[in-house]
Amino acid sequence: MRKPLLLISVLVIGLAILIYGLMSVKDYSNDVQEATVPAERPKSPKPVPEVVKQDCERLVQGQLVFEPSATMQQGKPSLVFARLSRGNDTNILTGLPGGAVKIENAQVSCLVQMKLDSQEDRAFQIDNVPAGRKDEQFLLANQFTEWDWRVTPLKYGTLHLLLYVTPMLHIDGVGNELKGYPQPPRVITVSPDYIYAVRSSIVANWAIYSGLLTAIILPSLYWLAQRFKRWREERAKGPAGFVRN
Repeated sequence: MRKPLLLISVLVIGLAILIYGLMSVKDYSNDVQEATVPAERPKSPKPVPEVVKQDCERLVQGQLVFEPSATMQQGKPSLVFARLSRGNDTNILTGLPGGAVKIENAQVSCLVQMKLDSQEDRAFQIDNVPAGRKDEQFLLANQFTEWDWRVTPLKYGTLHLLLYVTPMLHIDGVGNELKGYPQPPRVITVSPDYIYAVRSSIVANWAIYSGLLTAIILPSLYWLAQRFKRWREERAKGPAGFVRN
């Protein structure tokens, strides 16, 4: 009686795994078709820049805030941001998750150019948010300005983004043009979403996995169950010629 029940249980488990695979394929296709770009972070309203010439003639201390690490999925866009202030802004961390961001000092001016690039060759698609936004933005005294990018990993594995901060200075005798003073880039480490990667692999190859499950794993489990059953029966009998009550 136990043997048929065990076989039925094994078959039910296998059938449940196959059904889960089919449902995962449906969910995965919906995820791909309905992938949406992350919502842009709400911005505080900015007044018209009131920048005088003296503000653009020297470098001053500022604050830079960014996320030094991120988890992304290949082919899916994520929002990357950086905030910069000229002087100290007590609100520069407002609305950001605690412990996930890094704040450090940076040399700035009245106008700063901020760019995001890939360290590895063609590893990301990077778009300014909103579309058409310039890399250069004015910095008001003791107020932060935010740069946003839509970043889509094109490769799998641990990748790196480079955040370039370049203050622009007005040099007397050079005309009205501003000269850039680039700084060493900040590195943002992008790690793959391993849970998503495993799930995607199972969904993409569910037929192979279900075949292995049916041909190897389930028979192996059934064999182990039979061995365990015989071991219990032999243990219940005890030594030769002696039967346990």
